[in-house]
Amino acid sequence: MSLENGVEKYTALAEMSREHVELDESLGDFATTQLLRELVVDVEADNTELEHYLKYDSLAFESATE
Repeated sequence: MSLENGVEKYTALAEMSREHVELDESLGDFATTQLLRELVVDVEADNTELEHYLKYDSLAFESATE
């Protein structure tokens, strides 16, 4: 799996988890809501880190091809 694919998957996971946060909150399941909120924070942090690596990887590739 490429890093770009990982970013796409993590973005989809974060979006889906946010939707479930809203659903669980509307159903009154506050324990699951809290767990999912924590998951979203972790997934978004991981996604930011992947994007960081992609940014530097593409810079290295561009300078190597010039």
